[in-house]
Amino acid sequence: MSDEPQSVGQYIVALLAANGIDTVFGIPGVHNLEFYRGLAATGLRHILVRHEQNAGFAADGFARASGRPAAACVISGPGLTNILTSAAQAKTDSVPMLILASTPVASSLAKGWGVLHELDDQRLMAAGVVGTARSARSAQDARDHLREAFASFQLGRQRPAYLEVPLDLLAEPTSLRAERFARVGGGPQPAQPVVERAAALLAAASKPMIVAGGGAKAAGEQVRKLVEALDGYLVTTVAGKGLLPESHPANLGASLQFRTTQQLVAQADVVLAVGTELSETDFYSGARLEMGGRLIRIDIDATKLADHYAADVGIWGDAAASLAALSDIVYIAETAHFADPHVQIGLVAADGGPLVWGSQISLLQAKEFALTGVRIKAQRAVDLGLANHVVADPLAEAIACAKKILELPQQAVEATKRLMNLQLEKSVMASLDYANLAEYVSFGTADFNKIVDGLIAKGK
Repeated sequence: MSDEPQSVGQYIVALLAANGIDTVFGIPGVHNLEFYRGLAATGLRHILVRHEQNAGFAADGFARASGRPAAACVISGPGLTNILTSAAQAKTDSVPMLILASTPVASSLAKGWGVLHELDDQRLMAAGVVGTARSARSAQDARDHLREAFASFQLGRQRPAYLEVPLDLLAEPTSLRAERFARVGGGPQPAQPVVERAAALLAAASKPMIVAGGGAKAAGEQVRKLVEALDGYLVTTVAGKGLLPESHPANLGASLQFRTTQQLVAQADVVLAVGTELSETDFYSGARLEMGGRLIRIDIDATKLADHYAADVGIWGDAAASLAALSDIVYIAETAHFADPHVQIGLVAADGGPLVWGSQISLLQAKEFALTGVRIKAQRAVDLGLANHVVADPLAEAIACAKKILELPQQAVEATKRLMNLQLEKSVMASLDYANLAEYVSFGTADFNKIVDGLIAKGK
């Protein structure tokens, strides 16, 4: 790194570059030229706008599209006031961005001298529309405040951050050199006892509904696994749009504003709201979304767990980690339920009725059906006294088999579909070899197809 003298303004921009900022939106002016000298030195991409409000909205959009924060650089006074609207939008939607602003010289602040672009308190004005707002009085201050800002982008609810630097400080030389700040931990983790209470509610629900917002945007896979395990519906806010493909049969899309979707939410016996404020702008039909069942909330912002949508069970934590923990418990609970031979779930009636295949069946349902088949076959083997099929604990054996089947999801679905298309009577069901299905786990699809062909032959 060069030992040539640099100004505090250049140093600040070098810190941005060292910590992953690669794009800056803004307008150069006499009060922020030292920032722009830093841009030239670091080679960061600068996108010129015609109004500071556009700089804020562009940085907001960049963060939404890329998942990474961008910076906006403005002058003191009107530069700040122009960007406040876009900063407020970013705060409302939990979007990370960094606003750099100059102020008049430090000796004039709050003095009412009438200097160019004077405001009584810029920082206080910015503080109402950002997450953290800081004012630097030294190069060390600027470094420490930026460290805090970058940490805020990694922990808790993401919000814009604001740093202001007096005009005279920007031009001062500094011997400090840019550094990469240490990454901080992953934020609050869900408490296991609370997760278990939520899982118990979901596992017992007959009409579960998941409402997901922008706070779940990094948890798409976890949302998919849980909604399929529950066989429920997912509806998103506009900020959560895209969590599941629009073609997914459980996805109702960003449709909370429609009466039909609102009726489904009201009729649900358990609603899981994850990463959403459930704000009026999410459904546009009154001050409150009606719910007739129990409410579970997952949010990184602890204050959301006890607001006017007070949760019956509130999970404070990251959406992805919380949903993953829920899915693990719910899947085992659902597995144990479906493994009961008296539960009719479409694979087979407990009395040996015909097998059926539903056109809208989910992947996880197919695997659960396969498990149920294993359990029923094992139980019937015990009932019929077939010693070579008897296992000490059929339920535990079936669950272990299902966990292995999870490693081959597509093959499990295809094989299950073939079995379910057969019209087998109770006598043939009794002859299905539990051990054969367990063997399938270690064989490929072709090998299992041979097993299925043999079972078909037995049924003819």
